[in-house]
Amino acid sequence: MNLSYAYVEKNKWHLVEIATVLLMGISKIVVGDLLNSKFYFIITGLILVILFITLRGILKPSLLSQWGFTRMNFFSSLTVVGPATIISITSFIFYGLIRGNPLINTNFFIVLILYPFWGVIQQYLIAVLMAGNLNRITRGVMTRTTIVISVAFFFALIHFPELPLVVASFFLGIITVSSFLRFGNIWTIGIFHGWFATFLYYFVLNNDPLMDIMIYF
Repeated sequence: MNLSYAYVEKNKWHLVEIATVLLMGISKIVVGDLLNSKFYFIITGLILVILFITLRGILKPSLLSQWGFTRMNFFSSLTVVGPATIISITSFIFYGLIRGNPLINTNFFIVLILYPFWGVIQQYLIAVLMAGNLNRITRGVMTRTTIVISVAFFFALIHFPELPLVVASFFLGIITVSSFLRFGNIWTIGIFHGWFATFLYYFVLNNDPLMDIMIYF
């Protein structure tokens, strides 16, 4: 891969988007974890990402379908995401029931509905902007398998040092990035991300993520 001026000029948007995702990952660790300000990180991230999608979509409408905001391949992607959803959620439920301490409350159902929206945002960052762009600018240099593992590792790393969350995030990244690079649909992987995370938090980690946000009110 030749990092010449022509190459950088041709792929400048892709490179900027990848760098932005890396920066947001670092911001998550610094602001969300070290400074214990997850709420501010989430709200700021949501606003910035939604603004970026909206503005870029207005300037170049074809990007929206390229980014996976389409019905195309929705059902085809379920061949990957569907079994992963069933297996992971069933495993989380069994684990929680066997341990005897699943955290089931009203917040669980609220998060189950809302988390997929946050899941779409996160998958837009890691699967679309990071993996999708890497796939475009490194053709013939990085295989899809290498991209999938690299992006999944990055996604797992930003959840350090909670080991169960790191392992789960790596598995989640493998499934979602593989699905997006193959089918190009963001809706299924965003929903999967939301449900995967919800059942993981409440049945395995015994943690209520909504309470982490409510403490700011």
